[in-house]
Amino acid sequence: MTSDKPIRAIFLRTDGKCFLIDIKNDTRKFQAAVGGYIKSLYLDISDEIALIIDDDGLFKEKPMNEPASIFAKGIAGNVLVVGRCGDAFCSIPASAVEFVSTRFPLIQLEGQLDYKRYLEDNHYV
Repeated sequence: MTSDKPIRAIFLRTDGKCFLIDIKNDTRKFQAAVGGYIKSLYLDISDEIALIIDDDGLFKEKPMNEPASIFAKGIAGNVLVVGRCGDAFCSIPASAVEFVSTRFPLIQLEGQLDYKRYLEDNHYV
């Protein structure tokens, strides 16, 4: 699904840093953020959120994502935590932001991040 309106998400990196970001609700932007083809994980603990992961993160031998382990075990690579609105992605609910922020410090980024440049600058690609 593609939308011109950005959504609020949490970006969980493998280095332990967690960012509260705005990202365009677009498959290509999600792929750039996680560094590969995306897979959505829907969680038993909440029907309000989904994890967007690199579908081949383990195969690519990406580092394990420790922050993401509060939701699910065995996730390799960077992760986006987004909201679920029916079958579509939407902004993450405030309750999920609070849940993550009590476990990891969240760095708030203003505006949308240029993920392609970010990933290149930080040698993720």
